[in-house]
Amino acid sequence: IAGALNVVVGDVFTKDGVPGAYVAVGEPAASAYTGLTNGLGEITFSGPDLVGPVTITAAATGYEVTSFHCFDAENLTIFLRRPPPPVTGPVPPAPAGGRIHGNLLFGNAVGLGSPYWDLIPEPRTATERKRAYVTTTMPSPFSSTSAPVVIDYEFDGATAAWPFDLATRPSATAVVAVVGLYDSARDPSGIGTTGFEPFAMGVARGVLVGPDEDVLNVDLVVDIPLDSAVRLELADPPALDSAGWIGPTYHQVRPYIDLGGEGVIAMNKHGLLLPGPFEPLPNRYLFPDGETAMVLGRLAPLSGPLADASYSFVVGAYSGFEATPFSVRVVRGVTDTNRPVTIDDFLGVSRPVDPLPLPDGVASGMGIRVAPEGPPDAEPSFNLHLFAGGDGVQYWRMFTCGELDAIDFPDLSIAGFAPIPTGVAVNWTHWRLHVPGSTINTFTYRQLGSLYWDAYAADFWSVQFPAE
Repeated sequence: IAGALNVVVGDVFTKDGVPGAYVAVGEPAASAYTGLTNGLGEITFSGPDLVGPVTITAAATGYEVTSFHCFDAENLTIFLRRPPPPVTGPVPPAPAGGRIHGNLLFGNAVGLGSPYWDLIPEPRTATERKRAYVTTTMPSPFSSTSAPVVIDYEFDGATAAWPFDLATRPSATAVVAVVGLYDSARDPSGIGTTGFEPFAMGVARGVLVGPDEDVLNVDLVVDIPLDSAVRLELADPPALDSAGWIGPTYHQVRPYIDLGGEGVIAMNKHGLLLPGPFEPLPNRYLFPDGETAMVLGRLAPLSGPLADASYSFVVGAYSGFEATPFSVRVVRGVTDTNRPVTIDDFLGVSRPVDPLPLPDGVASGMGIRVAPEGPPDAEPSFNLHLFAGGDGVQYWRMFTCGELDAIDFPDLSIAGFAPIPTGVAVNWTHWRLHVPGSTINTFTYRQLGSLYWDAYAADFWSVQFPAE
């Protein structure tokens, strides 16, 4: 900012400008730069003493307040949130999906269609059987896939192809089969999380499915033995079991094969449904207690149909069932699994200093202060603080630069807006987010999507601000 600042205030749902929104630069009561947006939600401030970094606050009746702190760029767009408008009329139909029809095959390029599942060992107990789970890739590591088709193997000497009919989203995708031994005696949920041991995989690439389209004759060849491994080493990971806090309590990794525009494959139980409460989640691997290194086995080699793919690793310190507090690193583009992969640049888990979580104390004033816990010392690109009531009403949304750990709420009473509620419990959520190459000054709202993050940390507290 060097003498001019352009602000656009929009509605997050309609994307239209918000006319008459109040905007202030700095503390509203003392600032020479305050005003109301025009009919398009725009306002421009200018003056020789207008230099950054500054705090910009936007408010409008019926909307959550939003403020940007330590901001130093000429242009800023602020989207305000309000309760979503009621839905009128019939609920619109969900997007139409498609179906993929094909056959699961064993063999190789010169002899497809074997009646034997030779890549899978013979069952070792009376309750084991050879089984395949067939489904599509996931759009990203933070999404899910359709329910799998389950194929159980029974040798009869005549069957050399096992048909599948798979529901899927309309997209460019790949069909994946994970094949191994399934033991019903070790699987209380019946969905394979604990009773399935994978040994091989098949991938059919380049499947394009349109809405309401049936794609036919997809050959899914199981020819990838799960015989690769990689060593992961954590450098300065978040601390576990810190005194006085509920977490994090464990380090965990989720490995994926990234096929680019065709999605990702979770390793190595891709497609299994999530189990019931208190059962292990599939495709999650815990670091041994006290250890910061581990070897992940039974991975697919990046060759054949996966020659242009890469590995991604979502590695984090979590609490409970991947609950807050957590700190996570996302490492993408790993193609060499013969060397150890170092996971570093974690973000420290945020710890509230003022106010402390209830029932321990009340804020000393109308502001907040946090202190990220070491040993990680990487800085986020920006912070996001959310304040809401127990009824879900959103009060304030605060964006700050990465290094700012103490923030006061601008006093909007001069413009007729109420402060954060005092004397009652307020829910405070803090996100620390790292987007490669970005800072608060280059922030765009698309960066709130998890696909842009390579590190993130979050926690949630119930706090109270002092009554007057």
